[in-house]
Amino acid sequence: MRILHVSDLHLRQQCLDWALTESRNHDLLVIAGDLLNFHLPCPAPKQAEQIKAWAAAIQTPTIVCSGNHDLWPKNPLVTKDTKADGQWLRLLKTNKNIIATDGDTISLNGTTIKANGWLKLPDPKPCDILVTHAPPSECDCSASDTGPDFGDQDLWHVIGGNMPALILSGHIHHPRKHACQIRTLAGSLTILNPGMNTSAPIPNHWAINTTSKKALHYPSGAIVNWR
Repeated sequence: MRILHVSDLHLRQQCLDWALTESRNHDLLVIAGDLLNFHLPCPAPKQAEQIKAWAAAIQTPTIVCSGNHDLWPKNPLVTKDTKADGQWLRLLKTNKNIIATDGDTISLNGTTIKANGWLKLPDPKPCDILVTHAPPSECDCSASDTGPDFGDQDLWHVIGGNMPALILSGHIHHPRKHACQIRTLAGSLTILNPGMNTSAPIPNHWAINTTSKKALHYPSGAIVNWR
């Protein structure tokens, strides 16, 4: 299975358009959070409507999880805000090609994949691939190239006994490394974080082949193999 893994698109139209087109050359599109951008003046609900219109054109099976930019709290003055707290992502599944969002587990071509929402933890049942915005803490994918670690400290408690083969993440725009591999008695784990380049029309991404167990990073050209 060929997977296109992107994250942190942050409503950048050129990157969204590229992902829409390039995903047609893959079996699965994975978006590991942060489709929206709370630094923009446009309110988050309106941004979500823009993403909804964009997602309607997706022709490739797609898994998307929420990131920290994708959630806004319910307004107590707006009693019918059914899109707050990331619920707008679940509504994207009106497009039959959005096959999983926060909290979903699916099996695709014999591969079990979970989508984990922001500030949530996946259930402890084993899976092959975990899609989550923040990578687990204390690894090279969770530490920025300037030093701070922005990873999820609690994730290890869930995956420690049943480690997936792959974690597809984002969140850290300039990670120390775009890939890291961890081996313990519980198994071998490969973590991928494409990172982000705000000035590039093509988003950072990983092109993953689950059959050959190989992943190619753009733009660095790094190749990762796993077992």
